[in-house]
Amino acid sequence: MDTKTKQKILPTPLPFYEGEFQSGISDPRYPLHPGIDLEDPSKYERYKGIVDKQKCCAILRGDVLCDNAEELQVLLKVISDYSHRSMLKAPSKNNLLPLDESKVPDTYRVTVTVGFGASLFVDPTGFDRFGIRGQRPKYLKPMPAFPGDSKDFNPSEDQSDLIFIVASDSMYVNVSIARYFAQYINRDCRKILKTDDTKSYFKVHSVEQGFSRPDEREFLRFNDGIDNLRSGIDLEKLVFVDNNDAEPDWCFNGSYMVYRKIRENMPVWEAFHDKKQSEMIGRDKKTSMPLSRDKTGIANLTPVYPDPKDERDGKLNAHIRKVQPRRPTPDLFGINDLDRRFLRRPYPFFDGVDETGKSVNGLHFIAYMKSIQQQFEHVTNMWQMNEDFPVPGTGMDALYSKGVLETISGGYYFCPPAPKDKEDYLGSGLFKSFEQKPYKIPDYVYGFGITFIDIDETVFRTFARVKVIKDGEIVRELDNQQFNTYELADGEDYDFGEFKNAEIFNEQSKPIPSILTRVREIIHRVTSKSEGSRVVFLTARSDFDDKQLFLNTFRRYGIDMDSERVYVERSGNDTENISVAAKKRKVVLKYLDEGVYRRVRLIDDNKENLEEFLAIAEDIPQTILDKVKENHGLGDEVAHPINFKAYIVTHEGKMEDYPLTSTD
Repeated sequence: MDTKTKQKILPTPLPFYEGEFQSGISDPRYPLHPGIDLEDPSKYERYKGIVDKQKCCAILRGDVLCDNAEELQVLLKVISDYSHRSMLKAPSKNNLLPLDESKVPDTYRVTVTVGFGASLFVDPTGFDRFGIRGQRPKYLKPMPAFPGDSKDFNPSEDQSDLIFIVASDSMYVNVSIARYFAQYINRDCRKILKTDDTKSYFKVHSVEQGFSRPDEREFLRFNDGIDNLRSGIDLEKLVFVDNNDAEPDWCFNGSYMVYRKIRENMPVWEAFHDKKQSEMIGRDKKTSMPLSRDKTGIANLTPVYPDPKDERDGKLNAHIRKVQPRRPTPDLFGINDLDRRFLRRPYPFFDGVDETGKSVNGLHFIAYMKSIQQQFEHVTNMWQMNEDFPVPGTGMDALYSKGVLETISGGYYFCPPAPKDKEDYLGSGLFKSFEQKPYKIPDYVYGFGITFIDIDETVFRTFARVKVIKDGEIVRELDNQQFNTYELADGEDYDFGEFKNAEIFNEQSKPIPSILTRVREIIHRVTSKSEGSRVVFLTARSDFDDKQLFLNTFRRYGIDMDSERVYVERSGNDTENISVAAKKRKVVLKYLDEGVYRRVRLIDDNKENLEEFLAIAEDIPQTILDKVKENHGLGDEVAHPINFKAYIVTHEGKMEDYPLTSTD
């Protein structure tokens, strides 16, 4: 193509009005490839796959006043129809003077995104108003309080049934749409339901407005979205619910929304010089480049932190280090730090001045993700507001600890997928018949679980023997069960030669089919669906002479030994002269001392091991209980934050509760 025809100006991306996802979550956005001939293609690197926010937004929150499910369906249908019309409506050029048409663009890029709050499914009194409690998204709940919240902000009182994010390139358009939801939506519902003029179905209780600068910076003079998720690279897998997320069927292609109104205290911020401000953010104020020694990613805007404890790459409490440590290996839950990111669509706001004459300004923080618990809450609780992360004494995020930021409003919401066609509407799947399954406490309620599984005579029938030696002679050979309870007499010692022989284990071990199936199911659930859980094979053996050959025995039967959440503990390495059960107890306590796990199970064929395990629940150190409560935000009303469960594998290969419980 001739250079004269190559373009310098990139066309503004348009919203997606047809598709699986609600408009305004991950669009409008630039494609990975520009689709046009650019004069300097290298400049497109900053644009590829990035979401391009509209110029301004309006945020409405309100409550549903419907009396039953039928009225709620009508309300959602009216919301869907009006939103669709508003997004497709072309800008009006009526009444313009003849030479003024250029003042009005061809499109205002309108999007209307609707989110459902937890109170829509169960109101604050616990009442299921519309019979949809069983359809509530699994992570949806009222927003809890966090460090850094304003003393005047009570999240439980600030929640709402619905939220609307109206975004466009015209503030007037946003106002017009907001006025409809505030003033006219009840009129249209009444027409359909044929009720009198006094009946209301929805009430707006707050309206906020936000804007964006052309350079994308906000009041602190930094760009909040400079290293955001990009479509076609990482956005889709981290933002939208898919079939692997164990959500109700209607949630597929939906997304969780976190909304927080964050005030920026400008007198506090402006008292710091530019260098200090850059250190608190973790980026150079003028260039937006990270302060780390190494940089990567598009335009080198992504920091590299080889060692999360090394301050040579920036202050450890800098904002970008606290919200994304970018450690090179998965965390103790087997999840990479980068997989806890979420899509941010923030808008600055200005609300005038307060009673002291200080400006009231800040950021409408709007973020989308597929899991509030694994993404936003983990980032906030475990990293950003954790004073001992990444090392004790680090402190909270500098912007909050220095009083620059404080959260003054907010809530959690779930944005359903887009309607399938003109006859469909937002949230229609809520009212489709579904099977009401017997209630079972799901894994994520307890947060994190750990399952210990014995190997010999539990998962595999094994035939190695421990030899008892006295005066250089073999006086006895013990199988696994006998070894568990045998006590050495004076002058006796063990020969573990066969127990350490990986070749014998690999060639002679025979799986117990029913238990093998259960173990595979447990590992699959832990590695794919259960937040923060893990499996530990806990054997009385010590190290094998060939680790990989030993592990190949498991791999051969479809047991995933290569997952970061699966590990083998060899209590036989403990040389203390105590029983096998006591050694296994020490291993269990080592893991519980992390203060992470709320469920702990042991699957074993030996009763003494199971009895010792259950005894831990009776005398578990208070320090461990306190750690669990602190890590999971539990109050003193939770007396027993860790649930213990034991299972015995019988000689017939059955796995049963231990001690046996009545089936009456």
